[in-house]
Formats: sequence, C-alpha cells, structure tokens
Amino acid sequence: MPSGEFKITGATIKVRGKSASNSTYSGTYQLSTDTSASAITLSETAYESTFDSNVCSSLIGNTYTSSTFPEISVTITTTGKMNQNKAG
Repeated sequence: MPSGEFKITGATIKVRGKSASNSTYSGTYQLSTDTSASAITLSETAYESTFDSNVCSSLIGNTYTSSTFPEISVTITTTGKMNQNKAG
C-alpha cells in the first residue's frame, strides 16, 4: 500500500483456470466492490484466461490513504459435471 494519499486510475483482474480431465466447468468471479459477476468457461485441453478491466469501477477516480482504502475480496464459483464413458 502506498504511503500518503493515492488515487485509483484503473484496475484489471486476471482469471486463469483449467478443468479436470473428463469434466466440463463454467465459473464466475466477482469482486466485493462490483455489482455483478463475470463468467469464464474452462476446458480440460488448455488453461483458459480472461482479463477484465471493467472492475472496481466504484473505486476508480477516488483518493485514498492506507487507512481509508476499503477491503476487497474476490468470490469464485464453479459449476460443472464429469463426463463418464464406460468401455465394453
């Protein structure tokens, strides 16, 4: 945290994930300061990444000090199913 006063001029969050073998998952992520969640779809073949620069909009343009900056948390949820194949 910077000392003295500082201003937030922009924010970006990077989300990266990969699903387990034989599974399909989708997920959402949301910062505690944002009003809606953003989605990400995960595949088992490669890591999927997304960059979201439309985050923390309520904090951007305001001046803070280390004692007045709000606590921020990230919520990540996933849903999915496992694909099952039986030989034979």
